[in-house]
Amino acid sequence: MTFPPCPQILLVRNSLFFSDLYERTFSLRQSWRCRLDRLMRRWLVLLSIRCSDAVVTASQSFLDEIERFMNLASKRTMVNPFGVPLERFSPCTERGSRRNEALSRPLRLLHVSEYCDYKNLTVLLKAVRILVKKGCRDFSLVTTADPWQYPDDELVMREEDQSLAVHPQVAPFVKFAGPVPYGDVPKLYKSGDLFLFPSITESFGHPLVEAMATGLPVLASDIPVCREICGEGALYFNPFNAEDLADKILRLQNSPDLRRQMGEAGRKRAEIYFDWKDHVRRLVELIEEVGADA
Repeated sequence: MTFPPCPQILLVRNSLFFSDLYERTFSLRQSWRCRLDRLMRRWLVLLSIRCSDAVVTASQSFLDEIERFMNLASKRTMVNPFGVPLERFSPCTERGSRRNEALSRPLRLLHVSEYCDYKNLTVLLKAVRILVKKGCRDFSLVTTADPWQYPDDELVMREEDQSLAVHPQVAPFVKFAGPVPYGDVPKLYKSGDLFLFPSITESFGHPLVEAMATGLPVLASDIPVCREICGEGALYFNPFNAEDLADKILRLQNSPDLRRQMGEAGRKRAEIYFDWKDHVRRLVELIEEVGADA
C-alpha cells in the first residue's frame, strides 16, 4: 500500500523484477508489452518499499539485488529465510541403507518446479540429450515443469523446450509429471536420488530446502541465492552450460558415497537454518517491534 493508515511490513518475493541476469537472458527477447509490464511492476514494488516501515526478504542475495535500485540504508530491513515443516519432509532412510540396490538401478533425477523461462528447463533437457549421446542410459528424469503448461503466457524458451521434450534422445528418459498436490510432494522427493535446480534467479528457492530436508543431494545453479541457501549441501553447475550439468550428473551417479554425504549435510543444514517454526517466530518478533515503534 502507498500511504498506509497503519505501520506496514512489506515482504518482497519476486526476483524477476530485479534480476540483471534475467533481464539479459530473457527480458530483452520479450515483447515490449512484457518488458513494460516488468518495469511498471518493479516501480510499484519500489514505491511500496518507500512507503513501508520494514522490508523483509527471504535471502540476503535478493536483498542485495533490490539495493541495486534503491538505497535501503535508512530502512528497517530483515532477511527472514523461509522454511519447511521438518517433520513432513523427513529423510528417506532407505536411500542410504540400500546402497547396492542404488548402484544397480537407474539413477532417478528429480526437478520440482513450475514451467517458466527463468526456471531453465532448457538446460535440463539439453543435459539429458548430452548424457544419452555419451552412452549413459541408466537414468530417468521426473519434472513437474511442462513446456505445454500455461499456453497463454509469453515465454521465449517454450518452442525450443517443446522441441527438446519430444526429441528421440530425450523423450524416453523424461517424465513430465505436471502439478503435484502439496501433500504428495514429500513422497516425490523420497522417490528421487538426485535433485536438480537449474533456475537462473530466485528470491529463495523452496524446493532446495524441501530436497535438503528430505536428505536428497542437490545439484544447483551456481548463482548467489543457491549458494546462500545450500552452502556445502549442494554441488553447483553453470546454468547456461548443459555439458557442465551432464558431467556433474555423471560424477554423482558414480559416487554414491558423495551423494550420501551431500544428503546428510543438506538435512543438517535444513534442521539448523530452515525450520518453518523459526521463520514464523522471527516474523512475529518483527511485527511486535514495528507495532511498538508506531
